[in-house]
Amino acid sequence: MDATTIQEAGDWLVHRWSLSELPTPWAVAGVAAALVVALAWRPAWRVLRHAATLVHEMGHVLVAWLTGRRVRGIRLHSDASGLTFSAGRPQGLGVLLTVLAGYPAPALVGLGLVAAAVSGCAGAGLTATMVLLVLALLLIRNVFGLLVTVGALAAAGAVFWQAAPMLATLFTLAVGLLLVFSAARAALGLWAVKGTGSDPDLAARHSVLPAPVWIVLFQAIALAAAVLAVALAVGAAL
Repeated sequence: MDATTIQEAGDWLVHRWSLSELPTPWAVAGVAAALVVALAWRPAWRVLRHAATLVHEMGHVLVAWLTGRRVRGIRLHSDASGLTFSAGRPQGLGVLLTVLAGYPAPALVGLGLVAAAVSGCAGAGLTATMVLLVLALLLIRNVFGLLVTVGALAAAGAVFWQAAPMLATLFTLAVGLLLVFSAARAALGLWAVKGTGSDPDLAARHSVLPAPVWIVLFQAIALAAAVLAVALAVGAAL
C-alpha cells in the first residue's frame, strides 16, 4: 500500500467521521413516530430490545477493563437477557463498579448519540458505535449473540460506508432514542426481578446498600437520560 492510497484512506475516514447534517423538524418527528410504533409493536420490540442488551453488557465489559478485571466474554440470549464473564478479585470496588455499569450504559450511550445527532456530530457518534460493536464481536461467546452483533454492525457499517449525511444523522438519532427508551423501560421493570440475582441484587451483595436503593438509582439515571434526550430532540425540531 503506497503513501497515496494511505492518504486517500485517511481522507475518506476523516470525511465519514465528520458525516452529519442537522436534522429538520419533520425528520425528527418522523424518527420519533417510527420509534413509538416500533416500541409499541411487540414483534419489532422483541428484535430492537437486543440493542440495549448488547450495550448493557458492553457497559460491564468497559468498566471491568478500567478496573483491571479480565473479561472472558459475553453472551446474549433470545429473551433479551445477557451475561458478562469477568475474572479478578471476588470482592471490592472493581467488581461493584463492574456490576453497576450495566443499566446506566444504554441510557448514557443513547443520550450521547442523540446529542451527537442534533449537534452535527453524527459521524463521530456512528464511529464510536462501530468501535463498540467491533469490540463486542470479539467478545461474543454464543451463536445468538453473534447474530445480534453482526446484524447491528452491518446496519451501522452500511450507514457509515455510503449513507447521505441526513440519513446518518437520522440513524444516529434513532439508535440513541431507542437506547434511552429501552433503558428506561428496563429500569422501570427492575422491581419485578428483584431477588432473582439481577444487577441490583449483585450490587447489594457487594456493598452496604440494599437492592432497592440501587434500583432507584438506576431508574433515576435512565429517566434523566430519557428526559434530556427528548429535550434535545424536541429542541432540534423547533
